[in-house]
Amino acid sequence: MSRLLPGILIGSGLLVFFLQILVVSDRQNHVTLRTTVVSPETNVCVDNTQFPGQPETPECALSFENQVELLLGVYEDLLRDKEGFVLVGFPDHANKGDSAIFLGEETLLRMLNKTIIGMTVWLSSYDKQKIRAVLEAAGGASVAGIIFHGGGNFGDLYPDHQIMREHVAADFPDYSIRSFPQTIAFNSEENLQRAVDVFGRHQDLQLAARDLESFDLMHERFRANSIEMLPDAATMLFCLPREMFIYAHDRQKSEIKIPEDVLLQARTDLEAGQNHGKGFQAFRDDLQRSQGESNISTAVSVIAGDWLDEDVTKYEGISLPDRALDRVRAANKFLTSARAYVSDRLHAHILGSLWGLRHVVLEEGEYAKIARYDQTWLQDCRTTTFAHNTHDAAKEMQKLLCQGRHSQAEK
Repeated sequence: MSRLLPGILIGSGLLVFFLQILVVSDRQNHVTLRTTVVSPETNVCVDNTQFPGQPETPECALSFENQVELLLGVYEDLLRDKEGFVLVGFPDHANKGDSAIFLGEETLLRMLNKTIIGMTVWLSSYDKQKIRAVLEAAGGASVAGIIFHGGGNFGDLYPDHQIMREHVAADFPDYSIRSFPQTIAFNSEENLQRAVDVFGRHQDLQLAARDLESFDLMHERFRANSIEMLPDAATMLFCLPREMFIYAHDRQKSEIKIPEDVLLQARTDLEAGQNHGKGFQAFRDDLQRSQGESNISTAVSVIAGDWLDEDVTKYEGISLPDRALDRVRAANKFLTSARAYVSDRLHAHILGSLWGLRHVVLEEGEYAKIARYDQTWLQDCRTTTFAHNTHDAAKEMQKLLCQGRHSQAEK
């Protein structure tokens, strides 16, 4: 069912224009759940052993191989009759997880011999005439299409992204529209119904969910559209050598010194209702207390921050794909600034699982985006634990640190 090809990033010489829009779709409801199996000795991508940093267990590595196979097989079918795509919603912002998603999408398209012919960025600069000109210059609807960037902004939590997709769906009824995997979340029934209506009027619009709860909601409400259930596109980074995501000056070092013991990553954006950053002092105190209870006299150094803290102005004059690559390198440097980390971000969990980084997931509340994704796709990567408050996170982190000391002692 699936075909696997060598994974290479698309070059930065893309025709890029800046806009942002909303999407609509319509097609006879057709739900598919696809599975595939890859033998344990099969490496579906490139050699990932050139630099330390792979899934911690063979079971986890095999799970990622299967997910890559699944993504390639499904999109090979979905994109079969098209050569080039306008990607709607390039993530030109500081959230490094969205840049990881884009690099995964770019890698997948390259592996399927597809081309990104243009990209939209902001709703404020959405220009349907410019988009249509790019599509027609590429050969028109028979060979070109539109594809939505994946991630966690399908819904009204980030309204500009959703409105842009709806604009696109309404403005391009004559072009096929495909979607990379999304988490869906609407607070307003009115906004949800509007999206259902707009997408439902499009004759060839496909949606994709990256967790079971999102799949169920899409299946229930977007009944005029084809729905796929697929892992996050950042999974495709499994096909790329780890050193690609390490800054050149760090790769040249014979030894990279890790200055801190523990990193607490706490969201500071729209999904930061958990306010874990405010619990930093309590987390540090709990961790030190756990050290004492474990009869460990060495003090633990703890830092806190988020990968949103650095970005943007330095990217002036740099192509959009190169910005995404640099942001994922920054994410890698951030996550490896300590021996282990606690994070409330989904892609810190996905990348940590891909790269074999020791971490604890911290998540509270009903949204449960990380838990939903983990339960759907990462059950074979069981070296990570979940905590629902900073107190429990400190306890789980202490266990990780102790495991690390035992491993060092055994060596």
